[in-house]
Amino acid sequence: MPKYLVLEKSFINNRIYEAGEECEYEGPGGSNLELVKGETPYQEPKPKDTEAEAKAKAVADAKLKADAVAAEAKAKEDAAKAKADEDAKAKGRDEHGHPRPGDKPLA
Repeated sequence: MPKYLVLEKSFINNRIYEAGEECEYEGPGGSNLELVKGETPYQEPKPKDTEAEAKAKAVADAKLKADAVAAEAKAKEDAAKAKADEDAKAKGRDEHGHPRPGDKPLA
């Protein structure tokens, strides 16, 4: 059975081990354990993304990119509308170019 050095206080095999103690543990050691003697048990590698997961991720990435482009276009449109409203107001007109009520007509 592999023997590990405990690097930080840990609960292993129904017991609390303080940092610096050694323990025997059959599982693969985590970041709180350092292998001292024996071999770490084999761990199954994490499965790679399946083709369907890869396609789903690509679709999600494309949607995020499209949303970002749409948000940027909306921000530009809003800025242009605000500038046009500001220019119309400076000329004594409403947002549609009509004279505002109470304003003198332009000559």
